[in-house]
Order: sequence, then structure tokens, then C-alpha cells
Amino acid sequence: MKIYEDLRATQKRLDGLQNGLLLLMALVLLQFWILQGVNSKHFRELAENNRIRTLSIAAPRGILTDRNGHVLAENRPSFKIVVTMGPASGSIEEISRSLSSLLNVEETDIRQRLGRPRAAYQPVTIKAKASFADVAAIEARRLEMPEVSVEVVPVRSYPQAESAAHVVGRVGEVTDRQLKQPAFADFEPGRVVGQSGLEALYNDALTGTDGMRRVVVNSRGVEVSLSQNQPARGGGAVEVTLSAELQTAMEQAFKNRAGSAVALDPFTGEILGLVSSPGFDPNSFSSGIERSLWESLSRDPETPLFNRAVQGQYPPGSLFKVVVAAAGLEGGLITPETTVYCPGYASIYGHVFKCNRP
Repeated sequence: MKIYEDLRATQKRLDGLQNGLLLLMALVLLQFWILQGVNSKHFRELAENNRIRTLSIAAPRGILTDRNGHVLAENRPSFKIVVTMGPASGSIEEISRSLSSLLNVEETDIRQRLGRPRAAYQPVTIKAKASFADVAAIEARRLEMPEVSVEVVPVRSYPQAESAAHVVGRVGEVTDRQLKQPAFADFEPGRVVGQSGLEALYNDALTGTDGMRRVVVNSRGVEVSLSQNQPARGGGAVEVTLSAELQTAMEQAFKNRAGSAVALDPFTGEILGLVSSPGFDPNSFSSGIERSLWESLSRDPETPLFNRAVQGQYPPGSLFKVVVAAAGLEGGLITPETTVYCPGYASIYGHVFKCNRP
């Protein structure tokens, strides 16, 4: 009787063990079905992203020329350092710390750029204006930091520098506010767009179509072969009515003086020259302006970023003075050397008219 009871107890334990094994196998099969069936597309994409990287090829902006074909804005090749984060990448803190010491960039700035929400494997620009020393430092550590790479990109260049800076304008990375606008719906973060002047006015015409390279990488993220190559298509050339020679002459006339002037063709209304002095060098904005320089420009009491020709407010009488002066010269009533004192008011038939002079 005792042996029979022992056999029954042993059988119960075996039945429990068998049921546990069956339950464990059922869970394994269920998990296998979830991985291979329900989430197969997701894991297939992750596997493809681990094997194939899609690299964007920046399209050069179109060339901007004056009425005589003189170049006002063009492109030059430059290097930039980008980081492509993925599920297997290191931590943002570790990458930020390493790149900060290598590239002489603030660690907080790198962490802020990498911390912005974006899709996996979307490149993030860390340093837009990289030197040869920066490129050498990154290339020497490709095995240590496979997430970091060097790209050759076209950078906007303005041959005349400060001349025509306000009218030609400048470029910069698309802002978060612009990305919410319908005009920039198809743009990705980090894309360079026109921010002011003619660069912003003709942004659609000057903006090209980015290309794409799909490369096969090994387990360490090093490129081993090219899978697909779609070249970038540059933007269209735009010719404007400005005259570079007249613009330069107007700039020289305002040298070391604050003011503005606009030269128009009286028959067509075309703008031949537009000056706002003092100005700035738009080349400083092409690949990301340094914080110290931006603070210097924005805090300058002479407001070099302010376009006096289109943003300034002036008394309407100042425009009519040109007509009165021209009539006086033509009638011989005055000469170019004639001066008139203005006390701040004019008395006509006993009535006093005051001007804007305090």
C-alpha cells in the first residue's frame, strides 16, 4: 500500500512537470509566432537597417547672378560631421563626451542635437564646418565610433561678402517654426534653406532635390559595398535685376556710415541696387554661425542685421524732399552748394508747421 501511494505521488509530480513543459513550449511557440508573424515586418526593417544604411546626398542650391551674369551666390565643397544613431548605438552621453573632446564642440550642444526626437538612422549634423584635422580625427576612429561619419556637402558662398548682404540675404538650417509651415512640409531637420533676402524669396527655385546612397555595412558599421546610388539634382539658376557694379559703388558711398539707399530703374521699376549700412558677412551663416559671433551681431548698437531699406520707418516728407530739391535745381533757384537751416518748424502766413525734429 505504501509503495502504491509513493507511485501515485511520483506520477503527480511527473504530470506536473509534463504540464509545465507543455506550457513552456506553448509560450515559446507563441513568442515565435509573434516574432515571425505579427512583428516580422518590424524586425525585418531593423535587420535591414543594421545591414544597409541610407545616406543623404545634399543637393547644391542654384546659383544667383545679377543682370550682367556676375555671381552673387554660389556653392563650395565643405566637410561636416554627422552622427547616425540606431538601437545598437552607444549612449548619447558617451558619444557627446567623445565628440566634444575631438571636435572642440560644447558637449551640451551635441547632447541637445542628439536628444531631439527623430527617426532611427536619421543623420544628425554635429559640426557643419569641419576642418581637415576634424576629418582626420573622425576617420582614425571609425571602428571605435561607427555612428560618426564625414560627409562632403555644398556650402553657400557669397563672393562679394558684405556687399549686397541684405538684399541677397543668407541661408541657414530650417527652424522648428518653419517645419510647421506648409511651404517646408517636405523638408527634414537640418536642411539648409533661405532665411532672408533673395535667398528666402526664391528659395523654392534655388532649392534642389537631395540624392541618396544606400550602402551595405558590416557588423561594426563600416561600409563594405554600395547598394544603390541616386545622384542629387541641383537647384535652378536665378538671375535678378541687381547690378553688382552699382551695388559696389553704393556700398563704397556708405562706407563707415549708417543709412540705406535704393536705386530703381525709373522706366521699369526694377531694383538696380539696395544698400543698408552697416552690413554683415553672410558667409558666416552658411554652415552654422558661431554663438559668440551671433551674440556680437545681435547686440551691436549699430544693428548690422537690421535692413534699413525695407524694415526702417521714415517720415514721408523725406521722400518729397528729393522732388522739391530736383525742381529747385532744374529751375535754377538753388545750386548743389545751397544750404537751408531747419529750426524744426516752418511759419507760413502765420501758421506754424512742425516737423519730426524734437
